[in-house]
Amino acid sequence: MSHKPLYTAMDIFSYIGGLMGCWLGISVWACTGIAETTFWTFLRFLKQYVKRFRHSPPTRNQLLFRLNHHNTVVF
Repeated sequence: MSHKPLYTAMDIFSYIGGLMGCWLGISVWACTGIAETTFWTFLRFLKQYVKRFRHSPPTRNQLLFRLNHHNTVVF
């Protein structure tokens, strides 16, 4: 009677490598999804900030010193 292993060393390494590749691929995919969500969230908040800043009432200096169409200061 002799012992014949069910899996050889090459089979074990190929299975482990395949599973690691699968999990790394899934984790890279998840990281890109997280990065994309973060990017779009940042862009949405940036648009809201710009919209709020653009429609804010003028400051005292903006009321006192205005630029005409020649970009010169008018009192």
